[in-house]
Amino acid sequence: IEQAHQAERSQVIIYGSLGVQALLLAFIFVVVNRDLTGRKKAEEQLRSLNEGLEDRVNERTSELAASENKYRDLADTALVGIYRSTLKGEILYVNETMARMMGFDSPEAMRSAGALTRWRDPKDRQAFLERLQRDGKVEAFENVVLTASGEPIHTLVSARINGGVLTGT
Repeated sequence: IEQAHQAERSQVIIYGSLGVQALLLAFIFVVVNRDLTGRKKAEEQLRSLNEGLEDRVNERTSELAASENKYRDLADTALVGIYRSTLKGEILYVNETMARMMGFDSPEAMRSAGALTRWRDPKDRQAFLERLQRDGKVEAFENVVLTASGEPIHTLVSARINGGVLTGT
């Protein structure tokens, strides 16, 4: 009988231990499941926010491209010469009118020639740049520039400076 009680107690202890382990496993499952559910929800929200942000970036990029095209068309078809250049004389942009006035076949040809060789007298360029840097803008600066063929022409140059870039006519 003593052995039978001993066996019964062992079984109770084993079954009790198994019950506790089952409860612990169930608890762990619930906690992990909640954590995974929360993580999945957070990932879904993040994915949704990223898609919304991508849509907004694409929309804004399209708007900016349309705006740039509108103003580029305006500058490209203007009856006055328009340019952008650096203080060092690198031409960043020149419209068709400016290129034609200066005797170049294309804006690209004038850009590759640069601005430094267009000034007949380097002292005039230096005076122009000094006024531009001092005042931030220059209007109707009288100057003699050289065309692509080296012919001098009298011009009035106006410009503004912003971050080392000159924009003018």
